Amino acid sequence: MLWAHARHSHPQHHLAKLSSRGIPVNATLLIAGIICISILLEEFTHLDLASFVKLANGVFILIYLLAMLSAWKLLSGIYKILAGLSLMLCALVFVCLGWSASYALIIFLAAAIPGKKKNPASQPPVA
Repeated sequence: MLWAHARHSHPQHHLAKLSSRGIPVNATLLIAGIICISILLEEFTHLDLASFVKLANGVFILIYLLAMLSAWKLLSGIYKILAGLSLMLCALVFVCLGWSASYALIIFLAAAIPGKKKNPASQPPVA
């Protein structure tokens, strides 16, 4: 996913480069490093690995919840009913996550806050 995002948004980025065998080595090494840091963090802080998994699950369930909400709004007929049923099931699972669902909500709200992007169309023309 990291390689695909880098390739799509910045094709010349070092994470988008492939080896001669077609392997995204830089992206793979970065992810491996993050995993090693997570393992070391878990070992030295004595946090339960299950807690990390619950936090990640909360994010994925929130994504599914939002996808089902979109499907419910966009579809019609039997598909709307199925999307509504899936929406209710995702909401139930999300509520059952308890406190770890708050992490997903914080991540979602942080991503929803728009950054300051300069719009080239709004800048005055250079004379």
